[in-house]
Amino acid sequence: MRYAKPVFLCMGIAVFFAACSGQKPAVQAGQIEESSPRDVMGVEWILLEIRENGKTIILDRNKLEADQMGAAFSLRFEDERVSGTAWPNRYSAECSWDGGAVSFGPAAATKMAAFREPEALKENEFFRYFGGIRRWRLENGFLELHADGNENSGEAVLIFKKR
Repeated sequence: MRYAKPVFLCMGIAVFFAACSGQKPAVQAGQIEESSPRDVMGVEWILLEIRENGKTIILDRNKLEADQMGAAFSLRFEDERVSGTAWPNRYSAECSWDGGAVSFGPAAATKMAAFREPEALKENEFFRYFGGIRRWRLENGFLELHADGNENSGEAVLIFKKR
């Protein structure tokens, strides 16, 4: 107990200097970050998984890299545009932000044929989710895009990480 006062004093001083520094405190596990669209721009994001109606589609990024499909199902935001690679085609679309809401315009995509496709997700399925995206958020460094599902599935959550 004789060290309790100095420990609390040191903790108080650290909290004071952290508050004065103007830096945001670290986000705790499970806590949603306060974000702006600028926080996700200029970075390539790659899809890790899709959660929909109690089912999870997991993309094995190590296998995709080994199969030279590492850019599959990626996106990059630049101001009012989003672009990336489905597989094998590249795409681009307009996007608009309004707080936690985001919407994408129709995607223009190249028309290459795929000799191989990722097993977990096909390009047309990715574009179906892409067209239904309505909300976004950052949580623990991961980008979550929330999409309207079909009438049977409800909402789908696409989870991306920085590449």
